Amino acid sequence: MSFLVLALLVGLWLAILLPGAIRAHRASSPRSTVEAFRHTMERLSTRSEDQAAAGDRAVAEAEARESSARQRTLARRRTVVGVLVGGLVACGAGAAVAGAGMVWLLIADTTALSVYLGLLVGLRSRAAEARRKVAPLPARSPSPSPPPSAGTEAVSLRAAAGEHA
Repeated sequence: MSFLVLALLVGLWLAILLPGAIRAHRASSPRSTVEAFRHTMERLSTRSEDQAAAGDRAVAEAEARESSARQRTLARRRTVVGVLVGGLVACGAGAAVAGAGMVWLLIADTTALSVYLGLLVGLRSRAAEARRKVAPLPARSPSPSPPPSAGTEAVSLRAAAGEHA
């Protein structure tokens, strides 16, 4: 009976973990990344003006979604810090009234708050480092071909007239 339960558990774990591991292995192969890059470059090279305008609109919409997602993330972080600080105050008051039983909760809440704030500081420092290292590319605008210089015009006119310098 215990062997059957163990086999069932192993089968369930394999059913859960194996497909994800196979997908991760396929996605990490150099061939798939090269093929994805080539496919993307082909799609970009055949864009029409309408597709370019639609792409610009899609980029603007993505930036708006990213901004709202950033606002939700900041609100969630403020809520978590508020709950941890509230718990810290409540545990501190409980420890003052009830004694040693609440001290462990106070220590646990202080540790949780410290770890969370440490993670937030680490995230902020990594984001600042990324901003320092990564510069946004300037927007591309179609530029007309430069006019030929006067020296090349004179040479081409002489060549057309049959003169040799």
